[in-house]
Amino acid sequence: ASTLTGNGATSILGGSTLNLGSTGANDVTIGTNGTTRFTVNSAASTLTGNGATSLIGGSTLNLGTTGANALTLATNGTTRLTVTSGGDVNVANNLQIGNTTTITSSRLFQAADGAVTTPAYSFGNDTNTGMYSIAADTLGFSAGGVERLRVTTTGAQVTGELKNGDKSYVSGTVSVNNVTYVALTHTDGTALSTQY
Repeated sequence: ASTLTGNGATSILGGSTLNLGSTGANDVTIGTNGTTRFTVNSAASTLTGNGATSLIGGSTLNLGTTGANALTLATNGTTRLTVTSGGDVNVANNLQIGNTTTITSSRLFQAADGAVTTPAYSFGNDTNTGMYSIAADTLGFSAGGVERLRVTTTGAQVTGELKNGDKSYVSGTVSVNNVTYVALTHTDGTALSTQY
């Protein structure tokens, strides 16, 4: 059988280089408890695990390629993730965070709904200002955690002052029913009403 068997704990250590291999078109296998755990294919430079397989690094685990070659990760025989030699990362299917699709394979971004104080689209230094979904077909914009603009399938609603240049208007409403009406009150109390 050409078998080297150690008695008890056994180590094979190379001084600067340790080579384990086979001559000819033969695979190299690594086994425990009489069962092959890994096989290095002689033709394709492939390391195959038998059953559940883990690669664990002590402090760091490096997976990479030499030269201008891409690194790919695959499941079920299909490439799912590719890191190009230039550093770009390509995802073949949907990108999920917390088991929820965030970016589809069609490059559509699907954010969480968010809320008035925590909008889905916000800013690193201003997390309570941005855009969010109030409900189905209702888009909201908040500033400082307060709703300021609501857009629905029938129109838009402003909460707070509506400014035009140096003029400020409050209690502004706009309705469309064959005719457009604008009823605004100036901040000095002057009532304005214009029909278009």
